[in-house]
Amino acid sequence: MRPPRRRPGGRSAVSRQDAKIPSNVETKALTTSASDRRAVRYDLREALWTHSDRKRLRMCGRCRASGASQPTVRVADGVAHFTNVQTCGSIWSCPVCGPKVRQERAIEIDQAMQRWLDRSGGAVLFLTLTMPHDFGDDLDALFRVQKAAWGRIFSGRAWQDEKAQFGLLHWIRSWDCTHGVNGWHPHAHAVLFASRTPTAVELEAIERRFHARWASAVEERGYRRPTRENGIKLELARTRADLAAYVAQLAVVSDANEDCKVALEVARTDLKLGRKGRRTPFEILAAFAGSGDYDQLLLWREWESATHGKHAIQWSRGLRALLEIDERTDEEIAAEEVGGETVYTFAADEWVAVCRVRRGQSRVLAAAELQRPGAIAVCIAQILQEFSRERKRQLRAPPAEAFT
Repeated sequence: MRPPRRRPGGRSAVSRQDAKIPSNVETKALTTSASDRRAVRYDLREALWTHSDRKRLRMCGRCRASGASQPTVRVADGVAHFTNVQTCGSIWSCPVCGPKVRQERAIEIDQAMQRWLDRSGGAVLFLTLTMPHDFGDDLDALFRVQKAAWGRIFSGRAWQDEKAQFGLLHWIRSWDCTHGVNGWHPHAHAVLFASRTPTAVELEAIERRFHARWASAVEERGYRRPTRENGIKLELARTRADLAAYVAQLAVVSDANEDCKVALEVARTDLKLGRKGRRTPFEILAAFAGSGDYDQLLLWREWESATHGKHAIQWSRGLRALLEIDERTDEEIAAEEVGGETVYTFAADEWVAVCRVRRGQSRVLAAAELQRPGAIAVCIAQILQEFSRERKRQLRAPPAEAFT
């Protein structure tokens, strides 16, 4: 049964005033420069340190890893990063860990498609599934409905018959989501692996059968029935490159290899910009980080709550083993050390200041990449001065009760 519509909710103990943060935080969610994108991701993570409902997100990137020594800066291939700090591994909600995990997942998906086409001589299909939704619909309920509808397609006698009739053997599924005037818009992308290439007539029959089960499952749970035109899209590609046309909306991967763009479409939802008045979750977080708007924070917290504990990307049973692609957890990928030369080790007070001064971490990484003698030390000295001034300002400020 469809739950009642509601406004997004969050921690009741947080007031609008509590949600305010500096108004000069950058609001642009995505840029074309890698260094600029990193700075934006770190800005967003700084906002989560204070305002996330999830403890792991609040600790990510600033608390020392268990059993590790002091945090350090390392440089590998001209790119700087921190070591000995905790990572949350959240593919859904962390603007720093999420892209790293999704990039590895995209590589895995691309490898899977390549090996399938090379070894089996079969075909790869790309499937998108969505459903009608309205403003105020609960995101967690929408996810649960779509998960049930997915199970209706890919289980049971009908699915077994289609596997035998059309050679559909495996799948990789990814959930994607945007938010717009009609509320949350979750939808599924999937790569289907077939033992042979379906004919045009067979492709139409597969889409018709999938739609019938998807639409019925959605309707049974109190939502409007998805139409064939808007609820499903099934495409065939003989090669990976054939799928590139579908993923032209990827905004910041114009230099990506054309063959791997379908993998990016399935895995790298963090790279997308919202279209037609819709925003991605990270754009919602950026809107809050730029304005302190409490309503944006409530939306973000609904996203955190609804996605917690869910699989963002899932493979059908046996596919990894068949294609000899090892499985790693999101947390393992996020914590993976990339090596490089250690160029600076923080004293305890320095690391505290770097984590508490706005954009402290981004500034240190940028200084490390300059590869100039003393650049990091100069940057940290400036940060320590700013931290000292801010603490003095806070000590001079009158208590909050003076204004009541």
